[in-house]
Amino acid sequence: MVLILLLSFSLAFSFEVIIKSNYPLKKNNILSVINKKNYRKVIEILKRIPEIKSVNYEIKENKLLIYIERYPIIKKIEIKGNVFLTEEDVKNIAGIDEKLPLKNITSYSIKRVLEEYYKEIGFLNASVNVKISKDKKGNAYVKIKIEEGNLFFLGDVIFKGAKSFNKKELIKASGLIIGEVFNIDKVEDAEIKIGEFYRKNFFFDSFVYLKEIKREKLKRRLKAVLFPDIDNFLDRISFGLKNLISHPVATVKALFGRGNVG
Repeated sequence: MVLILLLSFSLAFSFEVIIKSNYPLKKNNILSVINKKNYRKVIEILKRIPEIKSVNYEIKENKLLIYIERYPIIKKIEIKGNVFLTEEDVKNIAGIDEKLPLKNITSYSIKRVLEEYYKEIGFLNASVNVKISKDKKGNAYVKIKIEEGNLFFLGDVIFKGAKSFNKKELIKASGLIIGEVFNIDKVEDAEIKIGEFYRKNFFFDSFVYLKEIKREKLKRRLKAVLFPDIDNFLDRISFGLKNLISHPVATVKALFGRGNVG
């Protein structure tokens, strides 16, 4: 962080200026430009610098004391265990990168956002461990250990209490497709869509809710990962190819009855 303050000054500061910071400040020219006339303006400029968290000051007798609290700067990020996601993917999802200030980010927030993202893309049992350390110079070091676990496909949808419509009609109304990569957001949206489906069919007092999500090992082959129950033939082919290209190992395992489903 280099602080360059291009301010005009014509009146010399008549008393001593002392700058204190929680971490060492890099080369700057604060003391050479600050004066009795512009010190408030200098402080406002300092507050707008991304690496600085806060700036406070006080005047005691003939001294101006400036207290600068600086964010730690990320020096190094170490990521292990990621297979499906690249290191850049992990950094982007976590909102971190080398040379950036560590603002409002904790080991828990990184862990939470990464685990949630993995669940959204079908890795329901993904586990993330994060450790952040800081040195006296204000450098931050982030270590991320990921256990992605197995990819889950949507194996089935069970409707309890449904009597007026058959399972195929309800699955179509839900927008879900057996054999697709399990997506928690899409499953939660299905709850809303089925409720709307019932109301459109004049079941105004109906109530739909997502009861539970089960995680299971396949007991038989799941052919739907390549051959889903979709009316449009081209959509069916596209669906199967997408699974095979994006998740070749998991798709083949599911075809042989060795995958995981929700």
